[in-house]
Amino acid sequence: MNNTQSDKPLESKSLGAPPVVFKESELASILGISISTLRHARQSGPRKGHLEAPPHVTLGRSIRYLESDVMKWLKLHRHQPEKLSS
Repeated sequence: MNNTQSDKPLESKSLGAPPVVFKESELASILGISISTLRHARQSGPRKGHLEAPPHVTLGRSIRYLESDVMKWLKLHRHQPEKLSS
């Protein structure tokens, strides 16, 4: 290694902080569902009456979920109770 290179990890000024990512098991635990339910939702795709999985990233054989995608997915599936009129 010459003197112009350093041992510091690569940093990208355009990317900022690294994204928060969840493993399959971590996301299943956060959502309160089993890993198999999360896998089934991801593998079967969106179907009427079934859980639609959040977007995921495939890294080799590993599946990861970006926190930003999960938050968007949760907001899309949020239900507000209707106000009762008096």
